[in-house]
Amino acid sequence: MLLECAVAALLVALGASHLPSSPRIRAGWAGGKRFPFTTKEQHVTLYHENGASSVFVGAVNKLYYYDFETSKSYVEPFEVTHSKCSNPSHAQNYLTLVANFKGKLLVCGSNACSPTCWYWVDGKKEPGIKALGLAPFYLEQNSFVLFYEDNIYSAISKNGENLIRFRRVRGPWDLFSSDKLWSKPELVQGAIIKNEEAYKDKIYIFFKEDNPEWSKNVEAPKRISRVAQLCAGDGGGTGGLSSSKWSTFLKSTMHCFDNKTDRHFHLVQDIFVVHSEDWAETKIYGLFSNEWGYSAVCVYSVGDITKIFETSPLLDFTGAFPGLRPGTCIREGKPTPAYTQKVGTNHPEMEQKVKPRDILFHNKHRYQKVVVHSVQAADEQVYNVLYLTTENGTIHKIVSLPDGPMNILEIQPFAIPAAIQSMVLDSTKNVLLVASENEVVELPLAMCEVYKDNCESCVLARDPYCGWIDKKCTSVYTTRESLQSLTSKVPQDICSQHSSFSTGEPPEVTCTRVPLSSRYYLNCSLESHHAIYTWVHRDNVVAHCVPDKDPCTHFIDQVSTDSEGEYACVSREHWFEQTLVTRCLTVVPPADQQTETPSGDQVLANFRESKLLDSSPTELKMVHSMGPQDNRATATSFSFWLKLLHTVVVFVLLK
Repeated sequence: MLLECAVAALLVALGASHLPSSPRIRAGWAGGKRFPFTTKEQHVTLYHENGASSVFVGAVNKLYYYDFETSKSYVEPFEVTHSKCSNPSHAQNYLTLVANFKGKLLVCGSNACSPTCWYWVDGKKEPGIKALGLAPFYLEQNSFVLFYEDNIYSAISKNGENLIRFRRVRGPWDLFSSDKLWSKPELVQGAIIKNEEAYKDKIYIFFKEDNPEWSKNVEAPKRISRVAQLCAGDGGGTGGLSSSKWSTFLKSTMHCFDNKTDRHFHLVQDIFVVHSEDWAETKIYGLFSNEWGYSAVCVYSVGDITKIFETSPLLDFTGAFPGLRPGTCIREGKPTPAYTQKVGTNHPEMEQKVKPRDILFHNKHRYQKVVVHSVQAADEQVYNVLYLTTENGTIHKIVSLPDGPMNILEIQPFAIPAAIQSMVLDSTKNVLLVASENEVVELPLAMCEVYKDNCESCVLARDPYCGWIDKKCTSVYTTRESLQSLTSKVPQDICSQHSSFSTGEPPEVTCTRVPLSSRYYLNCSLESHHAIYTWVHRDNVVAHCVPDKDPCTHFIDQVSTDSEGEYACVSREHWFEQTLVTRCLTVVPPADQQTETPSGDQVLANFRESKLLDSSPTELKMVHSMGPQDNRATATSFSFWLKLLHTVVVFVLLK
């Protein structure tokens, strides 16, 4: 049974597909600043003002504050005094909303099924506004909130029910959405787009809902993505209950598809808005997924979306069209005519679909969140850079280049790997704030030091934030007079007139004594997804790695005298070749091998003390012997299988 488990685990380890698309780094190596929490937090929400050095973190029963420049911090308790929850697991105060409202910091939480808001002023709590509709009764409920001037819009239930309605909870008067407008919606993101005339300012809601076509066609997707448009100053309808209902709500299906591969992505996961001075040119970056777990990013313009709502026929509507088109914004918040509101409520869906201007890419990662930043590179051109969070808590940095998008970096932001709960972009300070259950990290957008101090590595990174100048890979925010090549094919002679100074010199050769007939691993971490990696021994290639595997591993199944000598891990990207790791193996003859069998406690102790757990990124060695500190092998069958199993476990953990 032990043999079967060991072999099965070994097959899993060697067959596991880890898919980094770029180099991997940790925050501390890239100038990241860390703020660890006092406890592991089940829930985290961030509030950060653009250009500020501080961050507020709404958590469970507490509010954190931290200043990344001064290191000033405090934790303010927001504990529950009395619970109204029937379920004890809900009896916490989950701070779900931290925002600036009328110049004050507004903090709202579930408060054990009794939603409550406070103002946080000069380090003190003050009574806040009425919280119904601003905080959920418990964490699992929807917590969708939008701010527009002195108005607040929300899809949070006011009585704890699961029925989702979109409301204006703070403003001239309350408005709520009709139940006919959507079917089991899951709200993803919202945006306020200002027009040249204030009364035409729009609210856009991006959401998923049940597809009415699914019951008629089993091949249709069960859930589909929508965008809804409303007038921010909606005046409601005329007479009775209609005066309290939204009168401008319309929706359309969002398509995200690739014509070349005929792949469709039906489920919107996240939205990021890149505003423009011309409101019609404001771009909507939509992150979508499909039933296979693949992700895609499609780009839409607000002008195109608006045109659909202004010109498309209403789906399934055959009656006389109203004089005032449904969805039209009316000056001074005057009520919508009754017939116009009736037609819009009964037929809110557009016949035409919203199609993307562009699909940037799709791949086999299941991304969770997206942030987009624009950077002016050394060539004075502006490039859009996408930051996408993965399921395993890393961030992929993807740049949109003239000849196609390129994944240039994978970032491991946290000291302890964990899922990313929140991500905020500061486009003034050019940093990214990322939160997990353990900490908040401030990451610089320009992480030029990770590309090493040689010209070739810096230029081949194709990072618009970084260029080569004065023997250093330098941020364009320091100087734009640096060497860059933001194309897929970098000229071979680009660095010929620039000193390619390397701080590391050739990699140091490290020799290791290895027992005869043992098993041994040589590992080399990938520095670029776009390079080819090989292990070379005595001028022969002994291992060849595809770029989407990390690390590049050479496994010696049985060490022999032919295994002795020097091994080099060599990367080649286009015309640039470099040796990343050099290792030397010396085979220990049988006469030098130890014959005693270590106990289980000895094996466990050596496992805990092993340098394997904190080995450098460029080396991970695994020998079947884990006996005394001289690393000599034992000869018994039990010891062999015990150590083989231990080796497999360590390998799986480190993978």
